Amino acid sequence: MLFFALALVFGIIIAEACYGLSVWAFLSLLLVFLFSFALVLAFKKSRKLFYIPLALIVGFVAMSATNLQYNSVDLNNYSGEITAKVNSEIIYSGEYYTFDAAEICVEGEKVKYEARVYAYIDDLDFSVGDAVVFTGKLRYYSHKKFDNYYPRKISSGQRYYITAYSARRVSGGKLNFPDNLQVRIKKILRRNLDDKTASIVQALVLGDKSGIDSNLYDDIKSGGLAHVLAVSGLHVSTLATAIYFVLKKLKVNPKASFGIVLVATFFYSMLCSFTASSLRAVIMSGVYMFSSAFSKKRDDVSSIS
Repeated sequence: MLFFALALVFGIIIAEACYGLSVWAFLSLLLVFLFSFALVLAFKKSRKLFYIPLALIVGFVAMSATNLQYNSVDLNNYSGEITAKVNSEIIYSGEYYTFDAAEICVEGEKVKYEARVYAYIDDLDFSVGDAVVFTGKLRYYSHKKFDNYYPRKISSGQRYYITAYSARRVSGGKLNFPDNLQVRIKKILRRNLDDKTASIVQALVLGDKSGIDSNLYDDIKSGGLAHVLAVSGLHVSTLATAIYFVLKKLKVNPKASFGIVLVATFFYSMLCSFTASSLRAVIMSGVYMFSSAFSKKRDDVSSIS
């Protein structure tokens, strides 16, 4: 499994390193990998290692397909009026207001993905959930090789940014339940903490790094702490263990405790926008707690890993 994983990662790295090359270059590399795979299968002694070139091909094709899909958009740039719904808390940075936008429309046509808005305006006449008409520019995020923000753009669906120079409210509206609760939590953090501290706590609790200044995030990465800001096993297992401990002290039935903890961790993952890492952690912690609740054998070493 180790060599399979390494080959898979290597295939992904090769595809990302080749980003920007022509389709013929990708096809040529793919043919080389397929030929290598055929050679491995052709010889009996090497046949048992077939999974290594196979993993390389899977990683290469998957990453190449992701890059091709990311670039296959009809609208890359637009200037004019843009209608969108304010979809997150509104933050003032001193020069501009920034927030997320969804349900974007340009010239009557709906844009598939969401956007981050940078509004250079004096006063706001809109709030979270409102439909707003912006006058400015809509740009598609250009992908650069080994861009750290690329996975987030793919998973979140936020692939555009809007630079707005004027805005007017069209109609009022409300966010759905999880988004509205997210906004309320972020408002509480910003009301009680300074901007930098609030943005870090927001990332630690909800996994939302959009409020962190790029320079500060670079410092966090250089310190090797960027993984802490991604909601994953550390966050979910801590929450699950704390709730499970309290329920055990209250002598709640183990099966009922399992159900309560599973619902609580799933709800937390929903608050974190169902990121892949949080969902994976919920599933893994759920499997582990299931074994405890139903008196099944556990593999503690595998659970820790």
